Amino acid sequence: MEENEQLIADIRAEEAVMGILLGYDAATVIRRLSATDFQRPAHRLIFDAAAAVFEHGTVEPITVGSELATRGQLEEVGGHAFLEHLVLQVYEPQNAERYIAAVRDMAAVRHISDASQRALREIQDGRLSATDLLGSLERDILSIGETAHDSEMQRFDTIAREHYAHLGEPDFGMEHVSSGFHGIDHYLVGFSPSLVYVLAARPGVGKTSLALDIAKRVALSGDGAVLFFSLEMSKSELIDRVASSSSGVVSQSLRSGNVSSDELQRVCSATQEMESVPFYIDDNAHLTFPQMRAVVKQFAAKQHVALVIVDYVQLMQYDTATRVESREREVANLSRSFKGLAKDMGVPILAISQLNREVEARKDKKPQLSDLRESGAIEQDADVVCFLWPDPEDPLSSFVSCIIAKNRFGPVGVAGLHFDRHLTKFTDVSASYLEEGDHKQCLETPQPSTSSPALLLDLES
Repeated sequence: MEENEQLIADIRAEEAVMGILLGYDAATVIRRLSATDFQRPAHRLIFDAAAAVFEHGTVEPITVGSELATRGQLEEVGGHAFLEHLVLQVYEPQNAERYIAAVRDMAAVRHISDASQRALREIQDGRLSATDLLGSLERDILSIGETAHDSEMQRFDTIAREHYAHLGEPDFGMEHVSSGFHGIDHYLVGFSPSLVYVLAARPGVGKTSLALDIAKRVALSGDGAVLFFSLEMSKSELIDRVASSSSGVVSQSLRSGNVSSDELQRVCSATQEMESVPFYIDDNAHLTFPQMRAVVKQFAAKQHVALVIVDYVQLMQYDTATRVESREREVANLSRSFKGLAKDMGVPILAISQLNREVEARKDKKPQLSDLRESGAIEQDADVVCFLWPDPEDPLSSFVSCIIAKNRFGPVGVAGLHFDRHLTKFTDVSASYLEEGDHKQCLETPQPSTSSPALLLDLES
C-alpha cells in the first residue's frame, strides 16, 4: 500500500500548499483540507500542528516549529530549515485554489484505491455476497464524494436574490409535487425535493393504501417517476389494491377472482389508465438501503424522479454486512441515510412507519411523535411526520384523520380523509372538522379549494 500511495500523489502541489499554509493563507488551507489529504507523513504532521496553532495564534514557520517541538515531531519533519524551505516553494500564492484542488484530487484517488483494495481482500476472503460487496464499495465511494465536497459561505443577500429571482412568476414553486389530496397539500404544499416525509399508523389503518393512492396520483400528474419500494406486500397485492381503488371493484373480489364481466371490463380500463405511466414497484422483501439507493440513482440518471416511497421502514435492513448493536440503531442509521439520499438526489422520500404497541394501552390513543416505533431518530430526521388516526368513537367509520404532527416548514394540523376499506381507497372529506370535548363532528361544507381546503383543524385551537 505504501508503494501504491507513493505513486498516487502530487508532491509539488503538496509542498506548495504547505508553503501557503505556513506563509500566506492558513485559513483557506485549513478550511479546505484535512491532514489525511496529504500523502507525505511529514506534511500531515505539519498540517496538524498548524491547525492547532491557528486555534489561538498566527500560523508561521516559527510558531508551527514550536508546536512540533512540543509534540516531539520537529526533527521528524525535517526541522525549522524544512519549514522555511516549504515557504520558499510557493512561486504563485494566487494559485492557491489550484494547488489545493490538486491535493484533494490525489487524496480522492488514493481513497478510491484503498476502497478497491479492501473490496479485493473481502472477495478473496469470501465472506460477503456480491450484493454486500457492492453495498460496501458504494458506501466507501460515496464517503469519498462527501469528504471532497466544498462548502462555500455565501452572503445572505446573494442567496436571497438567487432563491427569489422568480418569485411571483407562474412556474415558481412548481418543484413541489402535489399529493393529490387538498387537505394534506394545505399543510405540506405538496412534496418538496430533498425532504423526508413519514406516514405512520398502527397496522390496518390504511398506510399502504394511502401511499398507493398518493403514488398513483403523482405518477398520473406528469410530474415524474414514482418509485415504490414494498418490503411487506407483493407486486400482485399492490396491483390489486390500485386496480380496486381505480375501478371500484371490491378488492376481495379481485383476490378471489370472482368478478363479473362488467367488473372485469372496469378492471381492464383501470389498468389501461396506468399504461406507460412512470409508476415503478420493487417488492424485494430483503431490500437493503444500499440496494435502494442504487436503484434510485439508476432511475434518476435516466429520468426525473418525483417521489420515492418506502413501505415500510422497520422491515428494511441498513445492509447485511454491517453489524449493529440493536434494531433501534439500525433504524436510526436508515433514517439518517434517507435524509442523505433525499438531499443528495434532490428527491422527496415518503417513508411509511409503524407505531409502537404502547399507543393502544393509553387512554388517549391519539398518536404522538414519541410513538414512532424503534427509533426517535425518525422523529428527529424527518422534515414532516403524519399520523393516520381512525375515529376513536367508531374505529370502523370511514372517517380517518391525517394528523400533521411535525412540519419543519409549515403549520401542523389535521386533514380529514374518507377511507373505503372495501376498495382500499382514500378520498378528501368535504367537511369541517371540529372538536367538542371528547366528541368529533363532521359538518358538511363546500368542496375544498387550494386556498380554503376541506377539513382543517389547527391542533392548537
